[in-house]
Amino acid sequence: MILATLFTLMLGVANKLSPRMFRGTGGSGRGTAAMSEMWFPLAMMVTWGVGWGVFNKPLEATACVLFMAWGDCLTGWVRAFRYKTATKGIEGSGVMLVVSSLIAWAFMSPVWLGILSGLAATITEYICGDVSKVKFLRWADDNFFIPVIAGLVYFGGLYAIGKL
Repeated sequence: MILATLFTLMLGVANKLSPRMFRGTGGSGRGTAAMSEMWFPLAMMVTWGVGWGVFNKPLEATACVLFMAWGDCLTGWVRAFRYKTATKGIEGSGVMLVVSSLIAWAFMSPVWLGILSGLAATITEYICGDVSKVKFLRWADDNFFIPVIAGLVYFGGLYAIGKL
């Protein structure tokens, strides 16, 4: 939590002082509004804070973060090799769903709820590009929303079935 907090603050300051210092804080070609490398540690803080700090479920909270770290990363690779551009596609989303399901199987119980959480993460990744074009949500980034939505679905589901 401390490292995620410090990293978020460092990247926020870097964005303001020298936006081209790090990819995602202005040097990725997406402008300074797209701060993907800052949103991810911020999402880690939220997801770990709730999942680990409040509900004492560190593996499950980490799994929600891994949906972003591994699933979205491999989606980007598929995008780069298959489409040769930063576009959303069914193949990339399929890879993310498979990766998220494997992570859910390894770290989450009940597994079906983990897979449902991974499905929510995959849907979030797919539609987040369109959401970020909405003027009042221009700051939105899948790096933030994937772990947070996955955590909401998983921990909300645990609460709903009486396991939390």
